[in-house]
Amino acid sequence: MSKKKRIRIKDIAADAQVSRGTVDRVLHNRGRVAPDVKAKIDKTIEKLGYSPNIIASTLAKNKEYHIATLLPSPDMDNYWALPQIGIERALKASKDFGIHVDQFFYIMENVNSFKEQADLLIQSNPDAILLSAEFYRESLSFYKKVANLNIPLLSINTHIPTLEKVSYIGQHSYQSGKLAGRIFDIALRNKGDILMLHLGSSVDNAPHIMDKERGLSDYFQTKTNPYNILKEEFEDYANIDRLTTFLYNIFESTKNIAGIFVTNSRSYYLVQALELLGYHDLCIVGFDLLEENCQLLKNGKIDFLINQDPIKQGNLGILNLVDSLLYQRSNLKTLYLPLDIVVAENVDLYMQNEIETFVTL
Repeated sequence: MSKKKRIRIKDIAADAQVSRGTVDRVLHNRGRVAPDVKAKIDKTIEKLGYSPNIIASTLAKNKEYHIATLLPSPDMDNYWALPQIGIERALKASKDFGIHVDQFFYIMENVNSFKEQADLLIQSNPDAILLSAEFYRESLSFYKKVANLNIPLLSINTHIPTLEKVSYIGQHSYQSGKLAGRIFDIALRNKGDILMLHLGSSVDNAPHIMDKERGLSDYFQTKTNPYNILKEEFEDYANIDRLTTFLYNIFESTKNIAGIFVTNSRSYYLVQALELLGYHDLCIVGFDLLEENCQLLKNGKIDFLINQDPIKQGNLGILNLVDSLLYQRSNLKTLYLPLDIVVAENVDLYMQNEIETFVTL
């Protein structure tokens, strides 16, 4: 098999019948080029299949790029250790491109921590930003500052579609709620009510949680005999004694609960409390392949986990920003990741795949 010929700038210039300098201005988006000439060169580039040597170009310019991340601290919530794995993989994959990642962490449930770290991030003058907008109102203010500075920004885990020019990689929260509804519909067969439980801070400042709630409720609106859905939230979830008392009061007032939908990755806290109460026959649907959740899934304590793939979110988030910086692309695309249903029989396969998968440019 013959080696594919490398297309050079002079080949594009010859085919388009323009100077090399004109091609160079189009490729690097500098200087003025007549629209018809630019269109002609772009067509030639596509026809010839030209691909620039980004590594050589970056090394020649001795150019460095700084991507800043603003995410919840993994020390406070195990879930956030997973995007970090993806970020580290992406950093290794792009090590030859002069890419640096400066990480800023805020404390979940602490809005002042988010605002402080957001201000520090902006002061670092990054070339691009990866963010998880866990606080809706405060994130809007941050977005406006970033937009004024014309810094590319990509969000993971929490999508706020009302904001223009903010790209997103992660789960479709509304559809994940509808998926949970279908799971309960099949598993329960009208055997009782569903408790939709958020273990964390106020839902009204977390649009992705509200989208999950809306998705679950909307699924059953299409049914002739919809389930009775109860909505509850409890912030002090790590205090198992208080969580146990909270759940006890719910079960005392509502005797017909057959399933519980945990709207985030904290199902393992729920199971600890249910064990103390002696409840073993509830259908539990939660999110994310945390080690604690996976073990309970294999032991039959959790029935279904919806995988939001936070490792891939972190990985693809950084790689897309790298691509944007290197190729000077202003429009990042929104990508919804598949919603996988994980059960005891396939959880080990998912975990093994996460260990072996290494996404590269």
